[in-house]
Amino acid sequence: MHQGNKEAGQEFPLTAISYAQTIQGLKQEDIKRIDIADGMTSWSLTNDLRLPTQVDRTIDVAMGVIGRARGIFVLYEISGRSAILFTAFTRSFSTSVECPQGR
Repeated sequence: MHQGNKEAGQEFPLTAISYAQTIQGLKQEDIKRIDIADGMTSWSLTNDLRLPTQVDRTIDVAMGVIGRARGIFVLYEISGRSAILFTAFTRSFSTSVECPQGR
């Protein structure tokens, strides 16, 4: 489970959960945002965040902001290479960038 900082005017911080599941014998990792209702009376998993298919593993997850867009950064590995995904929840925006090889 991953949580961001509670901002002014928010009743609950941005929250997400990452998980692994086995489908037809293949392990797949994914992440979903948790939408918490006002008053914290109920919650639901949303489908507005998806990892690219065939992610080998999730390395790290962090909540963040780009410009005015609040969202989530996901550092993951796919086919032996690292990439980072940012998905905004306050605006319709998502992008994935391959990370440069380290030394």
